[in-house]
Amino acid sequence: MPKQPVQSTQSRKSSKTAKAAVATKLYNKAVKADTVTADASTASKSTQGHGTAARKPGAKPARHQLTEPAAPRSRFGWFRRPKSDGQQARLPSSVQILITASRLLKQHWQLFLGITLIYGLLNLLLVHGLSNSVDMQSIKTLLAAGRVDGILTAYALLVTTPTNTASQVSGLYQAILLVIGSLAIIWALRQTMAGTIRLRIRDAFYQGMYPLIPVLVVLLMIGLQLLPLVIGASLYSTVMANGIAAHLIERIVWLVVFLGLGLLSLYLASSSVFGLYIAALPDMTPVKALRSGRKLVRGRYWSVFRKLLFLPLVLVVATAVVVLPVLLASAVLAPIVLFLLSMAMLPFVHAYLYTLYRELLP
Repeated sequence: MPKQPVQSTQSRKSSKTAKAAVATKLYNKAVKADTVTADASTASKSTQGHGTAARKPGAKPARHQLTEPAAPRSRFGWFRRPKSDGQQARLPSSVQILITASRLLKQHWQLFLGITLIYGLLNLLLVHGLSNSVDMQSIKTLLAAGRVDGILTAYALLVTTPTNTASQVSGLYQAILLVIGSLAIIWALRQTMAGTIRLRIRDAFYQGMYPLIPVLVVLLMIGLQLLPLVIGASLYSTVMANGIAAHLIERIVWLVVFLGLGLLSLYLASSSVFGLYIAALPDMTPVKALRSGRKLVRGRYWSVFRKLLFLPLVLVVATAVVVLPVLLASAVLAPIVLFLLSMAMLPFVHAYLYTLYRELLP
């Protein structure tokens, strides 16, 4: 009889230890999933520093107290934690980020392929079904000449015609589908990096849509930040088309104005791009997301800027390498290949940007 209370006490202790271990494991998993990454820059007001806030022994860790989430591990050791709080981790190269994003998509190809197929099917029904078809006669005429400039003009006509001829209704549908597809892919990326074993395609669309309003507000802010670029492009095209800038010096001056406004827009939007991924976190407001994005890029603007410019360069080169041979072989199949390639670009772009975003975390 005297041993029974001792056994009961030991069983209680073991039960509490097991529960604490499970809670710690789930918490570390949430940290790895960067569910607290946006608070890394905004929670410093409440913690007064860059370390973890103090808490009582045995108490459950609070998400808002963490100001430095665990750094994501890389197979090749590209991510290194800074030695002190005053130093920032050196970012991996653009090629390394590209390889990491490609490996992630390849590892979970069924999930991202399903999301892309749904996104592409809706685009085919709602967007391309309402827009005008490509002028294949003009493309064939340019290709028949056999000149390099004619081939490049046909390629430019093939790429730009679906955008220029789209109606207002199809353009609205395309914007809505782009936001929905982006939210689904962002949710899938966050869950795969969290190590979630079982993921379903429908969960990406059902559970990934809750931060719709904050993401839309961030997208609106990005649109406002790109206004200088739009104004500069409009002024430059007007001046060049109407012959206002007749001399070489005048053209150089207008070109410098256009480039200056473009760099200003890119500077403003470089941090807001990462605000999209922060705004998709639970209980996150657009203002906090934009502020956190600026703090992530602070002190590393040129490094981040080069990596952001690397992405469209890769997309343009990849599109030309894939579409131009098809265009020369069969002008009828070229629009189909271009459509499939454009649908596949969405998960690729988000995987690259999300990997860069994870590398920027403290």
